[in-house]
Parts: sequence; C-alpha cells; structure tokens
Amino acid sequence: MTRTELKIDGMSCSHCLDTVRKVLLNQRNVDSVEITLNPGSALVLGKNPDLLELIRAVEKAGFRAKLI
Repeated sequence: MTRTELKIDGMSCSHCLDTVRKVLLNQRNVDSVEITLNPGSALVLGKNPDLLELIRAVEKAGFRAKLI
C-alpha cells in the first residue's frame, strides 16, 4: 500500500471536497482518500496509483493538484 499526498488548490466548500474525493476514488488502484479542506490536501492510499492520472483527474474536475 502506498501513500500519496497531493496539494489541492481551488477547494472552498464541502461540495468541492466531495467532488475531489469521488474523482480520486474512481482512479485505478486507489483504495481510500482522505481530503482536508484547509489547507487543501488529499491523502491517497492504494496499490501504486499513477500519480499523473491522479493529478489529471483532479485538474479535469476543475481544481489544481501537485505532489507534496
């Protein structure tokens, strides 16, 4: 199980948080996601999820993401 932490910019409410969580959970090899609204981060647990896929999925949903 790997832990990937992403900085997520652009989240401002619980709806944003839910959107990012759903997007990340729908990616391959992702088992769980913990989102923190302030300071805007996501902890992704899974079996070697593809970092670029995670970032692209978050950005496609309208937010900015980068590896912490």
